[in-house]
Amino acid sequence: MKFLICVPQISGSTLTDPLRAHAEEKFAKPIERFAEILREGEASVELSLKVETRAKHDAEHRGQEAHIAEVTAHCKDKHVIHCATTTDDMYASLDGLTDTLTRQLLKYKERKVDVKESRKRERKAVLNDEALGDEE
Repeated sequence: MKFLICVPQISGSTLTDPLRAHAEEKFAKPIERFAEILREGEASVELSLKVETRAKHDAEHRGQEAHIAEVTAHCKDKHVIHCATTTDDMYASLDGLTDTLTRQLLKYKERKVDVKESRKRERKAVLNDEALGDEE
C-alpha cells in the first residue's frame, strides 16, 4: 500500500525526516488495519501538510501559525474519505488526523457490512417464502 506525503511549496514549510517518520508511523496502523477497503496500486492515501500564517495585526507582531494536516483516502469502490485537522503544532495535527481517519474508515467499513448483512437477510427471507410457497 502506497502512502504519499505532499508539502506545497507555497506553505513555506519543509518536510523534515523526523516529521516524515512520525507521519509514516502514525498512519501505518490505520492503513494496515483497513487495507481491505482501500484501493491498491497507486497512492491510495494522500497526506497534505501545510503551515498558514494567520492575520498579522501590525508590523511588530506576527500572526499565529496554523498547522494544517489533510488526508484523502481512496476506497476500492471509488468512495473518497477526506479529513482535515488544524492545530498550533504539526505533530498534534497528525495525531488528531490519525484518530479522525481511523473513525471515518471504521464508520465506512461498518456501513458496508450492514448493507451486506441486510441484503443477505432479504435474500434469505425471499428463499424461505418461496420454499414455504412450494410446499403448499
